[in-house]
Amino acid sequence: MPIIQQFTNSPLRNFQYIIWDRLSKEAICVDPYDVDLIHSTFEKNNLTLKAIFNTHEHKDHTHGNELLAPLAKEGVWTHALALQTVPHASRAIIHQERIQLDGMILEFIHTPGHTPSSITLLGRIEKEILFLITGDTIFNAGVGNCYRGGDPSILYETIAKIYNTFPGSTKVYPGHDYLENNIKFTLSIMPQNQAAIDILYEYKELSKRGEYLQSNLGLERKLSTFFQLNHPDIRKKFNDSNLRRTEKEIFLELRKLRDTF
Repeated sequence: MPIIQQFTNSPLRNFQYIIWDRLSKEAICVDPYDVDLIHSTFEKNNLTLKAIFNTHEHKDHTHGNELLAPLAKEGVWTHALALQTVPHASRAIIHQERIQLDGMILEFIHTPGHTPSSITLLGRIEKEILFLITGDTIFNAGVGNCYRGGDPSILYETIAKIYNTFPGSTKVYPGHDYLENNIKFTLSIMPQNQAAIDILYEYKELSKRGEYLQSNLGLERKLSTFFQLNHPDIRKKFNDSNLRRTEKEIFLELRKLRDTF
Protein backbone atom coordinates (compact mmCIF):
# COMPACT_ATOMS: atom_id res chain seq x y z
CA MET A 1 0.00 0.00 0.00
CA PRO A 2 1.46 3.35 -0.98
CA ILE A 3 1.53 5.84 1.88
CA ILE A 4 2.68 9.38 1.14
CA GLN A 5 3.90 11.77 3.83
CA GLN A 6 3.64 15.40 2.80
CA PHE A 7 5.14 18.36 4.63
CA THR A 8 2.70 21.26 4.31
CA ASN A 9 4.98 24.17 5.25
CA SER A 10 2.22 25.37 7.57
CA PRO A 11 2.98 27.65 10.54
CA LEU A 12 2.89 24.60 12.86
CA ARG A 13 4.91 22.42 10.46
CA ASN A 14 2.10 19.94 9.85
CA PHE A 15 2.39 16.68 7.97
CA GLN A 16 -0.55 15.31 6.01
CA TYR A 17 -0.87 11.77 4.65
CA ILE A 18 -2.35 10.01 1.64
CA ILE A 19 -2.92 6.25 1.74
CA TRP A 20 -4.13 4.68 -1.48
CA ASP A 21 -5.13 1.40 -3.04
CA ARG A 22 -3.13 0.53 -6.16
CA LEU A 23 -5.96 -1.44 -7.74
CA SER A 24 -9.02 0.73 -7.08
CA LYS A 25 -7.05 4.01 -6.98
CA GLU A 26 -9.13 5.05 -3.97
CA ALA A 27 -7.34 7.09 -1.32
CA ILE A 28 -7.78 8.21 2.26
CA CYS A 29 -6.43 11.61 3.28
CA VAL A 30 -5.29 11.92 6.88
CA ASP A 31 -5.34 15.38 8.50
CA PRO A 32 -5.43 17.32 5.22
CA TYR A 33 -3.98 20.82 5.28
CA ASP A 34 -2.52 21.74 1.88
CA VAL A 35 -5.37 20.97 -0.54
CA ASP A 36 -3.42 22.05 -3.64
CA LEU A 37 -0.68 19.57 -2.80
CA ILE A 38 -3.29 16.83 -2.36
CA HIS A 39 -4.95 17.65 -5.70
CA SER A 40 -1.57 17.53 -7.43
CA THR A 41 -0.82 14.10 -5.95
CA PHE A 42 -4.27 12.82 -6.94
CA GLU A 43 -3.87 14.02 -10.51
CA LYS A 44 -0.39 12.54 -10.82
CA ASN A 45 -1.55 9.12 -9.59
CA ASN A 46 -5.11 9.19 -11.01
CA LEU A 47 -6.65 8.85 -7.53
CA THR A 48 -10.16 9.41 -6.21
CA LEU A 49 -10.95 10.39 -2.62
CA LYS A 50 -12.55 7.63 -0.59
CA ALA A 51 -12.60 9.45 2.76
CA ILE A 52 -10.96 12.02 4.98
CA PHE A 53 -9.74 10.90 8.40
CA ASN A 54 -8.96 13.44 11.13
CA THR A 55 -6.87 12.17 14.03
CA HIS A 56 -8.45 14.80 16.30
CA GLU A 57 -10.37 18.05 16.21
CA HIS A 58 -7.68 20.76 16.30
CA LYS A 59 -7.99 23.16 13.39
CA ASP A 60 -4.52 22.58 12.02
CA HIS A 61 -5.52 18.93 11.47
CA THR A 62 -8.88 19.71 9.85
CA HIS A 63 -7.78 22.73 7.79
CA GLY A 64 -8.39 21.04 4.44
CA ASN A 65 -11.79 19.56 5.23
CA GLU A 66 -13.79 22.48 3.88
CA LEU A 67 -12.53 22.09 0.33
CA LEU A 68 -12.03 18.32 0.27
CA ALA A 69 -15.18 17.08 2.03
CA PRO A 70 -17.44 17.48 -1.03
CA LEU A 71 -15.12 15.13 -2.94
CA ALA A 72 -14.98 12.38 -0.31
CA LYS A 73 -17.21 9.46 -1.33
CA GLU A 74 -17.51 8.17 2.23
CA GLY A 75 -17.30 11.47 4.06
CA VAL A 76 -15.17 12.66 6.96
CA TRP A 77 -14.22 10.19 9.69
CA THR A 78 -13.16 10.99 13.24
CA HIS A 79 -13.75 9.89 16.82
CA ALA A 80 -17.28 10.20 18.16
CA LEU A 81 -16.11 12.77 20.73
CA ALA A 82 -15.01 15.06 17.89
CA LEU A 83 -18.05 14.80 15.63
CA GLN A 84 -19.37 18.18 16.77
CA THR A 85 -16.06 20.02 16.34
CA VAL A 86 -14.49 18.47 13.21
CA PRO A 87 -15.76 20.34 10.12
CA HIS A 88 -18.03 18.18 7.94
CA ALA A 89 -17.56 15.12 10.15
CA SER A 90 -20.04 12.45 9.08
CA ARG A 91 -18.86 9.15 10.51
CA ALA A 92 -17.77 8.20 14.02
CA ILE A 93 -14.79 5.88 14.23
CA ILE A 94 -14.71 3.49 17.18
CA HIS A 95 -11.72 1.96 18.96
CA GLN A 96 -10.19 -0.97 17.04
CA GLU A 97 -12.45 -0.49 14.03
CA ARG A 98 -10.81 -1.96 10.94
CA ILE A 99 -11.02 -1.47 7.19
CA GLN A 100 -9.10 -3.09 4.35
CA LEU A 101 -7.20 -1.18 1.70
CA ASP A 102 -4.73 -2.58 -0.84
CA GLY A 103 -4.40 -5.89 0.99
CA MET A 104 -3.62 -4.19 4.27
CA ILE A 105 -5.69 -3.75 7.40
CA LEU A 106 -6.05 -0.22 8.71
CA GLU A 107 -7.01 -0.19 12.38
CA PHE A 108 -8.15 2.86 14.32
CA ILE A 109 -6.76 2.91 17.87
CA HIS A 110 -8.18 5.35 20.43
CA THR A 111 -5.13 7.03 21.98
CA PRO A 112 -6.40 9.87 24.20
CA GLY A 113 -4.23 12.35 26.04
CA HIS A 114 -3.44 15.16 23.61
CA THR A 115 -7.21 15.41 23.32
CA PRO A 116 -9.93 13.01 24.50
CA SER A 117 -10.74 12.18 20.87
CA SER A 118 -7.23 11.42 19.57
CA ILE A 119 -6.95 8.37 17.33
CA THR A 120 -3.85 6.66 15.96
CA LEU A 121 -4.11 4.93 12.60
CA LEU A 122 -2.30 1.58 12.55
CA GLY A 123 -1.40 -0.26 9.36
CA ARG A 124 -0.69 -3.99 9.38
CA ILE A 125 -0.65 -7.13 7.30
CA GLU A 126 -2.13 -9.98 9.33
CA LYS A 127 -0.30 -9.71 12.69
CA GLU A 128 2.66 -7.69 11.41
CA ILE A 129 2.34 -4.04 12.45
CA LEU A 130 3.93 -1.83 9.81
CA PHE A 131 3.23 1.79 10.71
CA LEU A 132 1.43 4.26 12.94
CA ILE A 133 0.05 7.64 11.90
CA THR A 134 0.13 9.23 15.30
CA GLY A 135 -1.45 12.67 14.93
CA ASP A 136 -0.29 14.65 17.96
CA THR A 137 0.01 11.72 20.36
CA ILE A 138 3.71 11.18 19.74
CA PHE A 139 6.19 13.03 17.57
CA ASN A 140 9.74 12.24 16.60
CA ALA A 141 11.59 12.42 19.94
CA GLY A 142 8.58 13.71 21.85
CA VAL A 143 4.91 13.52 22.77
CA GLY A 144 1.98 15.88 22.31
CA ASN A 145 1.16 18.75 24.64
CA CYS A 146 -2.04 18.66 26.68
CA TYR A 147 -3.03 22.29 27.15
CA ARG A 148 -5.79 22.46 24.51
CA GLY A 149 -8.24 20.00 25.99
CA GLY A 150 -5.87 17.18 26.87
CA ASP A 151 -4.72 15.44 30.03
CA PRO A 152 -1.06 14.44 30.61
CA SER A 153 -2.06 11.68 33.04
CA ILE A 154 -4.17 10.06 30.33
CA LEU A 155 -1.41 10.61 27.77
CA TYR A 156 0.97 8.70 30.04
CA GLU A 157 -1.45 5.76 30.16
CA THR A 158 -1.73 5.80 26.37
CA ILE A 159 2.04 5.67 25.96
CA ALA A 160 2.56 3.07 28.68
CA LYS A 161 -0.30 0.73 27.84
CA ILE A 162 -0.65 1.12 24.07
CA TYR A 163 2.45 2.54 22.40
CA ASN A 164 4.84 0.52 24.53
CA THR A 165 3.21 -2.68 23.28
CA PHE A 166 4.06 -2.07 19.61
CA PRO A 167 7.26 -3.58 18.14
CA GLY A 168 10.33 -1.44 17.60
CA SER A 169 10.19 -1.99 13.84
CA THR A 170 6.90 -0.05 13.59
CA LYS A 171 7.32 3.06 11.42
CA VAL A 172 6.21 6.34 12.99
CA TYR A 173 4.41 9.02 10.97
CA PRO A 174 3.76 12.06 13.24
CA GLY A 175 1.44 15.02 12.78
CA HIS A 176 4.20 17.66 12.86
CA ASP A 177 7.89 18.13 12.22
CA TYR A 178 9.00 19.06 15.73
CA LEU A 179 12.11 16.90 15.69
CA GLU A 180 14.77 19.58 16.09
CA ASN A 181 13.27 21.15 19.21
CA ASN A 182 12.43 17.75 20.69
CA ILE A 183 15.99 16.52 20.19
CA LYS A 184 17.34 19.67 21.83
CA PHE A 185 15.03 18.97 24.77
CA THR A 186 16.38 15.42 25.02
CA LEU A 187 19.95 16.68 24.98
CA SER A 188 19.18 19.27 27.67
CA ILE A 189 18.46 16.34 29.99
CA MET A 190 20.57 13.58 28.45
CA PRO A 191 23.59 15.41 26.99
CA GLN A 192 25.45 12.16 26.28
CA ASN A 193 22.61 10.60 24.30
CA GLN A 194 24.56 9.59 21.20
CA ALA A 195 21.46 8.57 19.24
CA ALA A 196 20.03 12.08 19.72
CA ILE A 197 23.34 13.71 18.76
CA ASP A 198 23.52 11.62 15.58
CA ILE A 199 19.90 12.23 14.62
CA LEU A 200 20.20 16.00 15.08
CA TYR A 201 23.08 15.98 12.58
CA GLU A 202 21.12 13.69 10.21
CA TYR A 203 18.05 15.92 10.48
CA LYS A 204 20.03 18.98 9.44
CA GLU A 205 21.44 17.12 6.45
CA LEU A 206 17.99 15.87 5.43
CA SER A 207 16.57 19.39 5.77
CA LYS A 208 19.04 20.68 3.22
CA ARG A 209 17.49 18.26 0.71
CA GLY A 210 13.89 18.97 1.72
CA GLU A 211 13.56 15.53 3.31
CA TYR A 212 12.34 14.39 6.72
CA LEU A 213 13.35 11.69 9.14
CA GLN A 214 11.65 8.32 8.76
CA SER A 215 11.91 6.69 12.17
CA ASN A 216 10.44 3.72 13.98
CA LEU A 217 9.50 3.03 17.56
CA GLY A 218 12.83 1.39 18.28
CA LEU A 219 14.61 4.63 17.41
CA GLU A 220 12.02 6.76 19.21
CA ARG A 221 12.65 4.75 22.39
CA LYS A 222 16.27 5.91 22.20
CA LEU A 223 15.54 9.53 21.29
CA SER A 224 12.53 10.48 23.40
CA THR A 225 12.85 11.12 27.12
CA PHE A 226 9.20 10.07 27.45
CA PHE A 227 10.14 6.49 26.58
CA GLN A 228 13.12 6.39 28.98
CA LEU A 229 11.57 7.25 32.30
CA ASN A 230 14.01 5.21 34.38
CA HIS A 231 17.17 6.35 32.61
CA PRO A 232 19.80 7.52 35.14
CA ASP A 233 20.16 10.95 33.50
CA ILE A 234 16.41 11.56 33.73
CA ARG A 235 16.16 10.33 37.30
CA LYS A 236 19.14 12.50 38.21
CA LYS A 237 17.37 15.52 36.72
CA PHE A 238 14.58 14.99 39.26
CA ASN A 239 16.85 14.01 42.16
CA ASP A 240 15.47 10.49 42.14
CA SER A 241 18.39 8.19 41.42
CA ASN A 242 16.89 5.59 43.79
CA LEU A 243 13.71 5.32 41.68
CA ARG A 244 11.38 6.34 44.51
CA ARG A 245 8.98 8.12 42.18
CA THR A 246 6.74 6.29 39.76
CA GLU A 247 7.26 6.38 36.02
CA LYS A 248 4.03 8.32 35.72
CA GLU A 249 5.28 11.00 38.09
CA ILE A 250 8.47 11.36 36.06
CA PHE A 251 6.47 11.52 32.81
CA LEU A 252 4.34 14.35 34.18
CA GLU A 253 7.40 16.27 35.31
CA LEU A 254 8.98 15.86 31.87
CA ARG A 255 5.81 17.09 30.20
CA LYS A 256 5.86 20.21 32.41
CA LEU A 257 9.49 20.88 31.50
CA ARG A 258 8.81 20.43 27.79
CA ASP A 259 5.88 22.88 27.99
CA THR A 260 8.25 25.68 28.96
CA PHE A 261 11.37 24.57 27.03
